[in-house]
Amino acid sequence: MNDIELTNLWRKIERIMNVPTQGDAKPLIKQLNFEVIMLKSKISDPDAFNKLKSIVSSAESASGSVKDKENWRSYTESDWDTFKRIIKSK
Repeated sequence: MNDIELTNLWRKIERIMNVPTQGDAKPLIKQLNFEVIMLKSKISDPDAFNKLKSIVSSAESASGSVKDKENWRSYTESDWDTFKRIIKSK
């Protein structure tokens, strides 16, 4: 994955975390999950792929008005940093 692809993917993740309700996030999550499946061929490292799936799950948990939103955002951002490091090291 190149920097542009990573940036676009992160923007989608941020958008999910910033929607006002979890209902608003559902179609975005569905679309992102599909994109993640399509990216599997580009992500040869299984740990990186699993980390990306975890990021989507954490972003979903951070969507809407939820308890511990900032904690979920922090988990998502931390996992994203790890994911980027793995991808860029390949």
